[in-house]
Amino acid sequence: MRNFIRLFIALLIALNLNAQSDTKEKVDSVNSLPYEFIVSNLRQSIKIFNENLTLAEEANYPLGIAVSNTNLGLAYYLSGSYDKSTYAYLHAIKIFEDLNETAKLSETLGEFGYQLKRRDMKRANQYMMRGIRLAEKDDKTKELSKIYNNYGVLKEMEGRLDSAMFYYEKAYEIVVEIDDSIGIPYSLNRIAGVLAIQGKYKEALDYMARSDIYRNKETGDFGRIENLVLYGDIHNQMGDAEKAIDYYKRSLNLSIENNVNYLTRYCYQKLTELYRARGDYQKALDSYMAYTSYKDSVFNEDINLKIADLELDYETEKKDKEIAESKLEIEQRNSLLIISGVVVVLLILGSIGIYQFQQIKKQKLLYEVELKNQIKQAEYEQKISEEKLRISRELHDNIGSQLTFLISSIDNLTYTINDNNSLNKLTKLSAFGRTTLDELRNTIWAMKNEDGSLEALVLKLNDVKSHFRESLDNVELIIRNNVTKPVLLSSVQILNLFRITQEAIQNSLKYSGCSKIEILFEESASGITMHINDNGGGFDIETARKGNGRENMKHRCEKAGGQFSIDSNQSGTSIKCSINLH
Repeated sequence: MRNFIRLFIALLIALNLNAQSDTKEKVDSVNSLPYEFIVSNLRQSIKIFNENLTLAEEANYPLGIAVSNTNLGLAYYLSGSYDKSTYAYLHAIKIFEDLNETAKLSETLGEFGYQLKRRDMKRANQYMMRGIRLAEKDDKTKELSKIYNNYGVLKEMEGRLDSAMFYYEKAYEIVVEIDDSIGIPYSLNRIAGVLAIQGKYKEALDYMARSDIYRNKETGDFGRIENLVLYGDIHNQMGDAEKAIDYYKRSLNLSIENNVNYLTRYCYQKLTELYRARGDYQKALDSYMAYTSYKDSVFNEDINLKIADLELDYETEKKDKEIAESKLEIEQRNSLLIISGVVVVLLILGSIGIYQFQQIKKQKLLYEVELKNQIKQAEYEQKISEEKLRISRELHDNIGSQLTFLISSIDNLTYTINDNNSLNKLTKLSAFGRTTLDELRNTIWAMKNEDGSLEALVLKLNDVKSHFRESLDNVELIIRNNVTKPVLLSSVQILNLFRITQEAIQNSLKYSGCSKIEILFEESASGITMHINDNGGGFDIETARKGNGRENMKHRCEKAGGQFSIDSNQSGTSIKCSINLH
């Protein structure tokens, strides 16, 4: 019955064509066949639109030729004839460009880009974006809904689900607003597909149920075929193989009957995978053999080369046209150049004097700006230096004197207390206060050294050597400077290198059981390197708990503009901080 209805519709179209006298009206009438008729009757559509194309060419009707080609491009694509589809679409695009038919051009660019997706994703995106920009510029609402949907498919194939959903929802808003009964189920299907990929199966099936309402009203089978395939995909993702197989088989029967080549091939491919997964190898083999027989020409190398040649011819023709237009513009410009040549020469002569004057003036201004910048920089540096001195004085006069008073008070208390426990606590507090006071003095020393030197740092480290004298016991502390040339260091570098040394010595004395600690400064290609080595028992860097000490040393080395490394084994521990001074 369904085939009879289709033949009856085709007969009515043929009778209508014979009854019409005006050729353009005949061509337009055929070209206005609904989308659902084309996709559900591919063989008939190809025959009808080829005849219509011939009629439009005989009547020299460019718009009719272009629209016939877009309809042929769609029918050829769905039936798997990709070379013929490419030729038809490129021919239509060229005519729409010549006629400045922006609405049809944007829609055709979008459709052709969509159909390139499986063989050239980069070019597919390029054509789609051209169509989107053109449609958005001219506010072509219906065309935008189609392009947004198709562009969403490209994003979904690229794994960019958020982008895909964004474009699907934009398309859905448009088709609902204009009450597009064909576009609504397509948008619902696209959204359902993304939801299924995201594991939101209930929501996906809800969207599919809403889509079925529209599909059941369609006269053709193509929409129902697509829905059956999508149901199969969703149940396949849910792990319900039996339902998935049932939907793929139902879709397969309809797609073979309607000559929808790519959906036929897709169903056979999915059935092969499902049968193999459940161990039904005979059915898997049968499905695979059928899949191979339906495998479309997108995988054929010769066809792909032919398609590439068609696209190249189109681009070449387009470039040739642009070159011809450019040549015409150049000729017009040459005429203007000849007329204006004399004027330009005179202007150049007059400009030379003005230019020289402006250059002298410009150089003077640049010199003044540079001089002002130097003065400002010097003033800024002076202010920084003064502020650092002020802060160091404040630390020394206020916090330093307060610490000194605190230490003296604690020392005085030790003479009046007879309780040994309290005396020990006060002695420790006094020692801690002295250590804190020493740290404060070291910080003040580093702040005052605005532009210090390596020699000053080495001298300060020798002071530290005497500070650690009581803690060293039988540990030998050696400080050597093998750098022969003068080395300038900033206050930040001096302070951080000094703190690294303190931390390293304290760690060695606490944990290593060493008898010797060596601090060595050497020249390197980019500056200087500070080595801190001990001959203790070492530790396992990989398994040892990362304490603040190691991280602090690394942070301070990097803050001083250096690179930090630490190595430890049974022979001892070696710390290195390489400072880049260039």
